[in-house]
Amino acid sequence: MSSKSLVVPLGILLKNENKASDMIGIVNHIHHYVPAVPDIQEQVLSTGETVDVDQTSLHTILFGGDQLTCARARSAIDNKLNSQTPHKRFMGIEPVIEDWHTKVNFLRVIWKYYYNPKSSAEHVIESHIVALAMNILGMTNADQAPDSSILPDAHLLWMQPDDFRTNVLKMLTLRIVDELSLNFNNFVYKDTDDKEAGQLIWGRFINVKGQPGHNIPNDLHMEHLNRILKQSISGLGANKSASAMQRVAQALGAISPFLRNFDEECKISQLKGVHNRQKAEQDMKILLTELAPIVSLGHSRRHKTFTNPRDPLHMLSYSELNAWIEKHIT
Repeated sequence: MSSKSLVVPLGILLKNENKASDMIGIVNHIHHYVPAVPDIQEQVLSTGETVDVDQTSLHTILFGGDQLTCARARSAIDNKLNSQTPHKRFMGIEPVIEDWHTKVNFLRVIWKYYYNPKSSAEHVIESHIVALAMNILGMTNADQAPDSSILPDAHLLWMQPDDFRTNVLKMLTLRIVDELSLNFNNFVYKDTDDKEAGQLIWGRFINVKGQPGHNIPNDLHMEHLNRILKQSISGLGANKSASAMQRVAQALGAISPFLRNFDEECKISQLKGVHNRQKAEQDMKILLTELAPIVSLGHSRRHKTFTNPRDPLHMLSYSELNAWIEKHIT
């Protein structure tokens, strides 16, 4: 998506997600923005009495946040399951975990299990993966062509259809994963219709510049807006009040581009949000030269600082995980 996204700040809610009543209030407020087609039908009871039944059709919208926010939102929805109307049951809200917070959680897990400041003198995990791939492909160095018995007609592989090349890549990847002794489970997800699939794909990122290659996750953009909001509220000083904070929050759509244009006119440089990535090809070749002769010796080798490496999923019950997935997708 290269077109500029339309961002409409809705203000702030002075509520606490840690409180169940406040979380229900948050979901209830968001639910007012769910598109609906009213449909009130009359039904006759066995007693002859006529009652109105609300059959309103709702256009489900995504309610994004981190994992904890989604769990609280689902709890708020569960608390309203016995309500009489679709609006009161919050049937138009679908909590989803946003991409940026998911990446942050993933990096925290990796950092917890696979980082140790004492291991700076040891070889990195990436080199071991590449060395295992070279061993499977019958390669003694990174510049050598794969063994023809493992990957026949490698020089003609690029001319094959996409499906064929994808299957070859999957086959090699699975062999590498098996060598690393990692266990994966396949999960079956409920089929979604075109509308829901489109929301899940195209509704997870935003483009604030209107240029190709500038899409960012929704929650990352919200973090940017939160930073501006906190700075603006801090500038209110003694005039800080609920109504003043609400006005500032609703004006974020104008404040953000105003500050950006002001900085550009004053030639104020902005700190870049990305780091320059240094090329590591030469270092990788050196590591592969050392690892290639020993990578095929088996799994008895250990790092000094990682004497008992653990799989982050070693305590995960796949039966309970399957039950949890089925509960949240039906």
